Amino acid sequence: MKIRYIYPSEFELDEAVEYYEYQLPGLGKKFYYEVERAIERIILSPKPGLK
Repeated sequence: MKIRYIYPSEFELDEAVEYYEYQLPGLGKKFYYEVERAIERIILSPKPGLK
């Protein structure tokens, strides 16, 4: 499955990463990593309840 960010969501993700990074250095990077992990889980199991 190919994942593609549309511009508004990509912009919002970038803004969120910057915000968290400003709050605590390194937190933005951790937030982005967790978003990527969540996307990977969706790719591996796109239907609810499947593993």
